[in-house]
Amino acid sequence: MPATTQRQGGGGYGKAWSTEDRLVAAQHLAAGLSAEDASRLSGIPGTTIREWRRDNAEFAALVRQMNDELVAEAIYALGAVSRKAVATLDAGMDGNAKPAQIRAADIVLSRLAPLREFELMRARLEQLEALAAGGQGGTW
Repeated sequence: MPATTQRQGGGGYGKAWSTEDRLVAAQHLAAGLSAEDASRLSGIPGTTIREWRRDNAEFAALVRQMNDELVAEAIYALGAVSRKAVATLDAGMDGNAKPAQIRAADIVLSRLAPLREFELMRARLEQLEALAAGGQGGTW
């Protein structure tokens, strides 16, 4: 990504935005914020952020990569507490856990499986896309 990006029109008013500015905007978008919210937090006009997302493949890929990393972190965090969740459910079956603990354990475990399935499907899709593009996607 270039160190600065000259704004071509719209809300940027010709300002050159630094790579750091763009990273901040990308982080906000990856975290699920709207372009308007990212604009308010970063100081970059929403029209500029929307144009980057729409017209700049490198920026859009960066947002996707950052979002993928956030999802992976969530999966790892859920995985880290899953043993505790299983132990809590086990204790609950013996009457040794509070209802709130059992509910929290149930939520953790119910969220983990779909996220793992999603990650597996995404990896398979990436392999298929690589194969379709003539790459060596490997076997799965």
